Amino acid sequence: MSEHNNNNNNESDTDYVGLVNEIKEIVFNNLTQAGRKKYNEKLRVDFDRLVNLIEKGQRKHETEDMILKRLDEIEKKIENKPGPGGTSGGDNLTVGGGGINSLDGFLNDNYLSPSLVEITSSNSSHHHHGKLFHGSHLLTGSNSHFQKVLNSWYGVSKQTWRCIYRAHTHGFSADSFHHHCDNISPTFTLILGHNGDICGGFTDVPWSIPADPKGRYITSEKSFLFSLINRESTDPIKFDVIKKRFAIVHHQRYGPIFGGGADLAISDKCNSNMESYSNLPHSFDGEHANNYILMGDYHFCVKDYEVFTLSSK
Repeated sequence: MSEHNNNNNNESDTDYVGLVNEIKEIVFNNLTQAGRKKYNEKLRVDFDRLVNLIEKGQRKHETEDMILKRLDEIEKKIENKPGPGGTSGGDNLTVGGGGINSLDGFLNDNYLSPSLVEITSSNSSHHHHGKLFHGSHLLTGSNSHFQKVLNSWYGVSKQTWRCIYRAHTHGFSADSFHHHCDNISPTFTLILGHNGDICGGFTDVPWSIPADPKGRYITSEKSFLFSLINRESTDPIKFDVIKKRFAIVHHQRYGPIFGGGADLAISDKCNSNMESYSNLPHSFDGEHANNYILMGDYHFCVKDYEVFTLSSK
């Protein structure tokens, strides 16, 4: 019996080492020029120490404790903690001007490719509120409970999602959205307005740029819209598709469009114009459905938006 347990523990340790080495390789392959200059050697030492700690683990729970402890240490090390007189103290790594609050913050200060947000969030999720939507900046803190709401609507309570696009990081253009999100499904889109409204949509069909410059309607049986935070202070609301033939619109000059109305349309460069709009209800409907419930007005400007797909299928 003890021999069998030892074999299992060795397999667990090997898996952890493989995971850390995989993350290490991806991180270093995605360091920007600024990131390489500032953090290359220090991050390499951190990862090597973490692997050494894992290899020394005698039992599974000890290995897990070592990993989580070391991840915490790495996060603390790249925090910007001002010392006396506002200067950075100790050996803490700093980024001029703005503070780094976590690994997510480190990634979004252009020292690593933004696509790595999901990786660090995935490994931090064990000790940061059990994230379901890895890499999200909109569903954190007091908004983190919305993650379970979205999964309840999706139908799988413990499903995890990874961020494939964040407008604030990748750019607000329609081209950026299509570059990161086309040919991927299913997806959740989360949108933040300047007044704090959070809404979005789910679709089971992939996004794409159609040959027709006028756009193309896409049929979907499972797409829906939702409001998580609105000025009417309602509970989270789901709006089901009622005209399934017109559930989704693909358009080269727009980001995501839900409904033939359109019930929710995100414009090109949506952070700098008022061309995004909501004509709900049209192809979608439900309680409280109107054209200002999603973002507070018919036309609106977007502060940020994120797109997620399944972490694993």
